[in-house]
Amino acid sequence: MGRASERRALFYENDPDYDPFIGIDINEYLIENHPGMTLKQRRAVWRLCQADDELDWTPIHDEIDAWVRYVLDDAKED
Repeated sequence: MGRASERRALFYENDPDYDPFIGIDINEYLIENHPGMTLKQRRAVWRLCQADDELDWTPIHDEIDAWVRYVLDDAKED
């Protein structure tokens, strides 16, 4: 681990609110948006999503970048 990584780890280890991960519960999403699916069908979707090496993350990255622009623009105003 490099020095920068070590500094980041030390900085965040005492912050219980720090969680840099965004996740999606595919099961809950499918239940809410596709209520007619069976558990077997939902499991098939989970497996397909997990195995898809070409899953397009671009829309999610675009959303994150939009928030980055918002934060940076807000910082300019301060």
